[in-house]
Amino acid sequence: MVAATAGHAPTAPAAVEQAVEDATGATDATQASGAAGDTGEHAQTHAETAEQAAPTAVLPAWEEPPGEPESEAQHGEPDREWMGITSFITAVLLLSPVAIVLGHLGMSAAKRGRARHRSFAVAGAVLGYVGLLVWAGAAYLLATDAGGAQSVDVQAQQDVSAVGAAAATQAAETGLMPEVAQVGDDYEVAGETITAHLVGEHTLEITGSTAYDWCLSIGYTGGEQAAYSYTATGGMVAGPCSG
Repeated sequence: MVAATAGHAPTAPAAVEQAVEDATGATDATQASGAAGDTGEHAQTHAETAEQAAPTAVLPAWEEPPGEPESEAQHGEPDREWMGITSFITAVLLLSPVAIVLGHLGMSAAKRGRARHRSFAVAGAVLGYVGLLVWAGAAYLLATDAGGAQSVDVQAQQDVSAVGAAAATQAAETGLMPEVAQVGDDYEVAGETITAHLVGEHTLEITGSTAYDWCLSIGYTGGEQAAYSYTATGGMVAGPCSG
């Protein structure tokens, strides 16, 4: 029994050899682990060195973008001063449309520094609008014949002037009393018809006997005067023929 157990026990040299192999394996494992750790530390150190050595990108400083170039009009000479002055002058002359246009152009030029005095342009534009209203009112009065008594007087003066001038011409040419008559609402001198301006009731009369003492008058209603007359020597006068 003792012999059999002894037969299976390892010998001393074999045990020593096995212990040496185990120690060698542990040493190799320790070295491998240390080598792996060294490799990781070297890699980390290399990365930090590369990061420090890498050049830092320098961003350009932000600059405010340049603004739009100022036009010459903003720094130019005030060469549009004439617009406001001309607007004011044309407004005084009742050239209203021209005054209004130049007035607005002058105000715009003054705002841009192209004119020194904005007041002329403002005054010209305002007076231009006022003048435009005056023109519109006058046109309305003429179109509707709303001139009143003065308008009727003007019409009578036009009739007396036309008939009297034609009568004076005939008397001077013939040396005789002019032939004057009223035909309906119109007049006739030496067979020629003269259209009347008076639209209301009116009457033509002529007195005298020679080419030098005649007097014609036109009476009418609706005016400040009752009649206008025309004499051979004195021309047109307000009122009827005297005597």
